[in-house]
Amino acid sequence: MKSFHFVKINPSGNTTGLILDETALKERSALAHQMMSPASLGVEQIAFADLPGPEPCDFSLSMMGGEFCGNAVRSAAAWMAFDRRRWQPGKDEGEPLSYSVTCSGADGIFLCRVKPIDKCRFYVSAPLPLPQTVRVEIIEGRHWGYVEFKGITHYICTEPVNETDRFCIVKNMIHKIGDRSQAAGILFWDRVNLDPWVYVAQTDTLCRETSCGSGSAAVGVWTARSSEKKKLEIPVHQKGGLIQVSYFCENRKEHISISGEVRIEAEGIVYLE
Repeated sequence: MKSFHFVKINPSGNTTGLILDETALKERSALAHQMMSPASLGVEQIAFADLPGPEPCDFSLSMMGGEFCGNAVRSAAAWMAFDRRRWQPGKDEGEPLSYSVTCSGADGIFLCRVKPIDKCRFYVSAPLPLPQTVRVEIIEGRHWGYVEFKGITHYICTEPVNETDRFCIVKNMIHKIGDRSQAAGILFWDRVNLDPWVYVAQTDTLCRETSCGSGSAAVGVWTARSSEKKKLEIPVHQKGGLIQVSYFCENRKEHISISGEVRIEAEGIVYLE
């Protein structure tokens, strides 16, 4: 039996299990299925601490399917702030902190800004990578906003869809798009509320997430480009909480970031036979 140090982190409801110990690739799928089980920790997704890449950073992480995740990036930054305050109590108390994070499915380093709220809660902002492609796709007569990031592709539906019909639409979409990318988000967006469903191809898992960071960024970019606005602040309401999306375009260069509360919920040991 092997043991792994983990932290359960809640970024706007999108509960994330962060494994801090070194793991073999063959162990990651088993850990993910165990920790995502409602009978265990019931997290929505799993991230793993990795050895730093060629670019120096404070924290390097990989998602269970090799996809990119904005909420996991914010979670890692919150964990570092929490851990620092535990070992250096009183130092820079209440002051904003900065941490650099890399994530699977995306190139470059993401510099996160962390503002402590209390002992276990932090307000974390993170820049996100820009999409490679933004366009409209028509799939079986329905118009979808197509926003492709390197590590995940999002399909945005702005048409009214009954709650009871959404699961069937999501399953049909997954069948149609196949394994075009490492992960796919099927997003129902009514311009105020976001209902994100995320499919990860490598682990063949589908989760109706309570919030989605890259999905929030996708609707931000989609809305900005559709309205031809150069600057936009969008509060994206989701079941798990609020994610604030900030977008601006200057000298034809776009910038996108997401912000919101992140809470450290639990820390302990998970056992794998």
